[in-house]
Amino acid sequence: MAVPLALAGVVALAAQNAPFAASAGALLRVAVADRADLTNIYRVDPDGMLVLPELGAISVQGLSLREVTDAIAGRLRGADGKTPKVTVTFDRSLQSVFVAGQVRAPGLVTMKGPLSLIKVLARAGSTTGGASDAIVIIHDEIPDKPTHETRTTVDLGDLRAGRDVLLHDGDTVFVPRADMFYILGEVRHPGAYVLTPGLTIVQAIALAGGLTPRGSDRHLTVIRSVDGRATEIDVDPGRAVQADDTIRVRQRLF
Repeated sequence: MAVPLALAGVVALAAQNAPFAASAGALLRVAVADRADLTNIYRVDPDGMLVLPELGAISVQGLSLREVTDAIAGRLRGADGKTPKVTVTFDRSLQSVFVAGQVRAPGLVTMKGPLSLIKVLARAGSTTGGASDAIVIIHDEIPDKPTHETRTTVDLGDLRAGRDVLLHDGDTVFVPRADMFYILGEVRHPGAYVLTPGLTIVQAIALAGGLTPRGSDRHLTVIRSVDGRATEIDVDPGRAVQADDTIRVRQRLF
């Protein structure tokens, strides 16, 4: 199912106004007084660590900017108790992700600030009616492992519930096609439908508008791939529909 644009806007606004919390992929601009070697833009690594020269890895997952600042300052505190001034801000330089699959406007999406998944999907025109609820995010920017690729699966229902996801600059968002089934014959609205888990034959008929006056729920058949061959089999109305099934509803006998 597609993310309604009105809902996308509400969730995106909530995400924008929420306090910043560091997470994998975030770009942080660190400025340390009189330390040009430390002043730079750093990306939080996949393990939620911020790695700075000489200071090593600092765990920042879920920390606010103030907490990240304090963590860095703590590493820089000298024996005399003095600490150089540290400033940490979220880097809002232009970032981009590539969106592919079941969206209305696939392609490169660029924006400033956090790459929110719900906002990226809205920029891509939202998901289509044939989209799966499982969205795949592909990360391939792990240092020193250019061929290494990690994948994260996000449930579209979590996005609708307001649980947004921060993307990495350079990520690929892939929205797969949902499993489908087809229903033909004596139903009011024959055609292709998105398959939901556990859907039965009788529920599929109801989804297609029910039987026509001439339709019968007896002697139902399904065309299904069996060992790579299309095979027509008799099915009980209470049996579950499988992906790519074609249900055939026949006329009742007078």
